[in-house]
Amino acid sequence: MHNYGKRKKKEQKGELKIGNEANAILQLQASQADPLLALREIVNNGIDQNDNPIISVIRFKRKQGYEILIEDNGKGIPPGEDGNCDMKKVATSICDSRKALFTESEREKDNIVGKFAIGLLGFASIGKFVEVISRCHSAEKTRVLRLKKGSVDYSIEDRGKLSKSSLGTSVRIFPVHESIVSRFTVEKLNYFFRDVLSERLIETGTKLTIQDRVSKKSLEVKPYYYKGDKITIKNVALPPRNDEARKISVDLYINPKQDANGKVAVLSQGVKILDNITEMHEFNVEPWNNPLLEGKITNTYLTLPPTTRYGIVPDDNLTEFIFALGLIEDDVKQVLKEAEEKKEQKLNKAYIKDLKNSVKVVMNNLSEEYSWFGLGGSKVAINAEVDGKVKSDQIKKKKKFNTVFSNGPLSFIRVDKKFVVLLPGETVTINASAWTIEGHQIPSGVHYKWDTKSQFMGDTKIDEGKFTFTAGTTEGKLRVKVTGSLSYGGSKQKDKKSVDIEIVSEKEKKKIYQGARFPIPRSFYRPGEHWRSRWSGNLETIEYNTGHPDYKIAEKKGKKGVVRYLQKIYAKHIVLHNFKGQSDDKILERMIEVMTLFDSVTELNGVKSEKD
Repeated sequence: MHNYGKRKKKEQKGELKIGNEANAILQLQASQADPLLALREIVNNGIDQNDNPIISVIRFKRKQGYEILIEDNGKGIPPGEDGNCDMKKVATSICDSRKALFTESEREKDNIVGKFAIGLLGFASIGKFVEVISRCHSAEKTRVLRLKKGSVDYSIEDRGKLSKSSLGTSVRIFPVHESIVSRFTVEKLNYFFRDVLSERLIETGTKLTIQDRVSKKSLEVKPYYYKGDKITIKNVALPPRNDEARKISVDLYINPKQDANGKVAVLSQGVKILDNITEMHEFNVEPWNNPLLEGKITNTYLTLPPTTRYGIVPDDNLTEFIFALGLIEDDVKQVLKEAEEKKEQKLNKAYIKDLKNSVKVVMNNLSEEYSWFGLGGSKVAINAEVDGKVKSDQIKKKKKFNTVFSNGPLSFIRVDKKFVVLLPGETVTINASAWTIEGHQIPSGVHYKWDTKSQFMGDTKIDEGKFTFTAGTTEGKLRVKVTGSLSYGGSKQKDKKSVDIEIVSEKEKKKIYQGARFPIPRSFYRPGEHWRSRWSGNLETIEYNTGHPDYKIAEKKGKKGVVRYLQKIYAKHIVLHNFKGQSDDKILERMIEVMTLFDSVTELNGVKSEKD
């Protein structure tokens, strides 16, 4: 048995130390694998040195190859005892930055980024040598520090005062590695700095220009400003530390573009440390991966990898960050949901005309077996403006399905009308028929019972599966119910259907048949739900899910893609409205019939794109 009693164990304690300083420095030098991020660090150093920074990044070519020169108008390297730039301190203070002494609030206030004193070592990912050329206000000389890739040796050289005509620091890297020369064109550097430094350029008022002495091109980096609608979200407070109030700054927008592909960046002191917050798996969920959402989240308290300064070190600071953003997720989701639905309702207006046109032509070319949503028969007077060059009769009439007869069993009853609008004195005949689950009609042996309280609204005549109604003079509504029953195979099967009849004035009837019954589709943004569309009995219309991946695919194709997607949805509901209860095979046959007609309409009539 083990003795778990308290017993003081012998242990040795101490501090870790670098066993080989030279090797450690070379490892740091080699740890920056991205030359563009290394260049960003040098530019950041230049911004740190001035209240009104002007930075130039210049590419030129000499005999030994391409060179990169970064110039700033700062105060220069701080002076040593002789009044000139103390280059020896720079060379011998690796990992010992004076900027690390600032508190986080001071760093945020003064827009200071540097804190590790290793950024200069990243030159090795760009070229073979680096020269740091600097002159401060008290200096009589311009002083130069030179380092070499793969070496821990340094050299310092004094030059005449006029060798650098103005205060500030220049960093010359040469020759640039041949394999990466193409990364330093004006266009590519402009795109890169605009992407990773926009916020810092705005916050510090930095003017950053890129020049190429080879191609004779020059560009000033223009920061990116978000153009969407700002989401009003309060900054998130973090638990105080050392009596210092801390917060996360949240700046989010709704991307206004139809093909939005927004992303939320994570920043620290204006420098992008994550291009997209979804790079962390904890945030690769709604709302952060919603393409409508863009903007930035700034947190100066995150721990960064010293060499790359890109990404976030997992520690307590990151845990706080994840928890804090979780507090605002529901609010952001609700704003995005409302924005998505508002956007789709607005776009609906552009789609409805083409959708109505195609639906009218399709319904008027389907057999009498089809009825529209609430309107009897397939001839529907939807208020649609069909292009003059395309008429309904231009589409070859589809042949009716050959009716197959059967003795049973009864699966469902079908009525040829589901909604009828009559003027006083008008007559309508409603036919009921019985069918098997395979879609075979039962011609005899079925008993039909019609139930209606119509004695006060008109006259009726019943003949088995046929119901004739003549409207009286009183306007109003009634519902006719029919039950079909069949004794087959030793059991009795039943099914019920109903037909709504409305007696109205001539003016009201015209209004109904001129589009009042067309179910204008309503969009709902439900990315976490798998349904594409559904029929809303309360709203009497079709609802479709703009958050479904299939809709997103259609949306990328523009207006034409969305209209054709909605046509498929209408085909689905037309078939279900008329043939629900039939076998899967029959349902799919009907779907093919309706969708083929929609395709014919589109080919003949066309759907104009947004660019037309």
